[in-house]
Amino acid sequence: MKKILLYVCAAGLAAQLGCSKPTATNAPANANSNPTLQATPPANGAATPVNPTALPPPPTTAPSMPPPSQSNDMTLQMTASDFHAAILQGRKTDVESMVADNYKGTQPDGSSMNKQQLLASLKEAKQMFSLNAGKPEVKGDTATITGTYTLNSMDKPEQGGKTYQFTDTYRKQGGKWLVASSVVTEQKK
Repeated sequence: MKKILLYVCAAGLAAQLGCSKPTATNAPANANSNPTLQATPPANGAATPVNPTALPPPPTTAPSMPPPSQSNDMTLQMTASDFHAAILQGRKTDVESMVADNYKGTQPDGSSMNKQQLLASLKEAKQMFSLNAGKPEVKGDTATITGTYTLNSMDKPEQGGKTYQFTDTYRKQGGKWLVASSVVTEQKK
């Protein structure tokens, strides 16, 4: 009994160390079905077992990070999308944190408003909209983003809605991009 137990333990240890022949339980059913699981003989001619549940080796190089300019572009595009979504949904707290104190905005009807007027005009709304922010043009601590959004009726979304174009100017203040100005115009069909 000790001899059999010792052999089983030795076989298990040998398999972990890669010193035993593959068995029917750890060899693929069809050796040609998955060539990456086939045992490859080492230099001494003995077969090396293959563990089909083993994880692949870790990558030898770290994944590359996007260049700072691309990261900046993505951050600005997300900020623009978040800003307009917050306005369209009437989320005052979010808009307040995204807008510079000296904000100047121009509405589709040509009227202008400052930050306080913008916040006062916001009403909580559940609107269907699609939004597309373009690639930012960055010059130092100032960036301009142009994009569009389309408002659709909740009652009759199939009728389509009004489309607006926006041009936002952002300024970096305290390490954060804030909306300094925004011009919104309605696009005629």
